[in-house]
Amino acid sequence: MRRLAASLDDVRHDFQVALMARDSHRARTIVDRALAAGADPAELNLQVFAPTLREFGDLWERGEVNVAHEHYASGVTEGLMALVAARMRRPPAGGRLAVVACPHGERHGLAARMLGDFIEAEGWEVIVVGCDVPVRDLVALVADEQPDVVAVSITLPGLVEDAVELLAALSVVEPRPYLIAGGQALEGEVASAAALGADAVVAEVSRLVEVLHERFPPLPD
Repeated sequence: MRRLAASLDDVRHDFQVALMARDSHRARTIVDRALAAGADPAELNLQVFAPTLREFGDLWERGEVNVAHEHYASGVTEGLMALVAARMRRPPAGGRLAVVACPHGERHGLAARMLGDFIEAEGWEVIVVGCDVPVRDLVALVADEQPDVVAVSITLPGLVEDAVELLAALSVVEPRPYLIAGGQALEGEVASAAALGADAVVAEVSRLVEVLHERFPPLPD
């Protein structure tokens, strides 16, 4: 593998500068060059895309970019996440299924999409439901699909109570899936799994992967 000409810190900086300038071509070229130079696709997600999405969210909150610009940056990043996910994906093997969802009212679906990409990279089949799905509809899907895991992604702190409601509803589905909660809204609350009604709370995607490895060996053929 060729040595990266620049660190991922430099890639992140250049990527954010390109998005601030609304230069989509430049942003894509930066990512393409990083991949060609040997950047790990998973690390691009963790060290470039995730911090960039958070940075533009912070810029919007401070009034330094408007909604249109923030949505533009998210859209470009989402497209590049799909490109990177194709390099991470492994065909399903081992018979495991995960559903990735958000609480009703959540409008930030890219974190859930990223979770799904990392789970797929472990050889799981994954259903990413996306944003703003009513609780009853998600519960019906889980009851029908009978996944091993349901991961609930929570970005907005104001939706923690909605997540608790969702997790409570999922906990009575038979057979009961293993319930994981995570996301920006839970930072600093890693010990609160019981209070949330989850089996585990993960602060980082890498920890989610560790949980999957620890608790879910491949099923026999």
